[in-house]
Amino acid sequence: MNDTRATFKPRDVEEPIDYWVNRPLAGILVKGLAPLPITPNQVTVLSGLVGIAAGAVIATAPLDSLWQVPVGGAVLYLSVLLDCADGQLARLRGTSSLVGRFLDGCVDVASCGAAFLGFAILMYRSGIGFWPINIFGWAAGYAMKWHVHGYDHAKNLYLANTRPESERARAFPTIEEIRTEQARLLAEGDKLGAMVVGGFVRFTNSQRQGWQLGRIGLGVQGARDDRERALYAARFGTTMKLWTWNGLGLHLVMWVVACLITPYFHWACIVVCFVYLVPMNALTVYILRKERSLERSLQADLGRLADGSPARAVTP
Repeated sequence: MNDTRATFKPRDVEEPIDYWVNRPLAGILVKGLAPLPITPNQVTVLSGLVGIAAGAVIATAPLDSLWQVPVGGAVLYLSVLLDCADGQLARLRGTSSLVGRFLDGCVDVASCGAAFLGFAILMYRSGIGFWPINIFGWAAGYAMKWHVHGYDHAKNLYLANTRPESERARAFPTIEEIRTEQARLLAEGDKLGAMVVGGFVRFTNSQRQGWQLGRIGLGVQGARDDRERALYAARFGTTMKLWTWNGLGLHLVMWVVACLITPYFHWACIVVCFVYLVPMNALTVYILRKERSLERSLQADLGRLADGSPARAVTP
């Protein structure tokens, strides 16, 4: 495999930090892992274990010398690269699965939680109060969850409406399709895989609720031909590009950068949390409001308004 870019996610939904930095570096790992009898799911678990180790390294840094924190940042970045490598390895081998997708999400939570907890313990040991750490930390953590889940959902919905029907299920499976996969795993005796996919059902339901249920491709007939798919891409292409700045890759790299500069600027982790809570929250609110407007306009153009309103002519 000479060009690892073939294992990247589609460029129009990929995070810039992943496309230009993380995935090219992860491609080096993929080249080394490809000949080995290691599965993508095992790489996913290894990513989580490395992420947890990074949190421990950060949490136990000596207070009189914070040079251990950048070491934790380097370990955390290795976790980021492994997190990219598992999906790239699965795409290389053609073994992507719902089990792998949900397992990857669970491991991401572990790695992110370890980074937050590592800095929280370090700050507490430095004399910062318990309640300020928890209030600020949990608020930033939930903001991160909001950003990343929003990006993930928008990415899959965009792919479902801009790719041929043969690729739709892979990008945006229905709840029924996920449950069918769960039943298949149970029938094959894979109880662990079935349990993981069952968790994917609950996670997917949490993403596809509220106003999302009335969107094109989710509750409303999705794009059916090349012309409609091109129209969807033209309308939602800009918001999709904005979403790519809210993905997990950028969030974790920000923690890595915070680790690297902590010996010089002890409040780096606070700055990261502030960025999550203010500019990134503001960006998310803007994207969601813009998406609502675009959704109503496109549904009208395609004649798919749920209330039966007359359709306007479809514009190119």
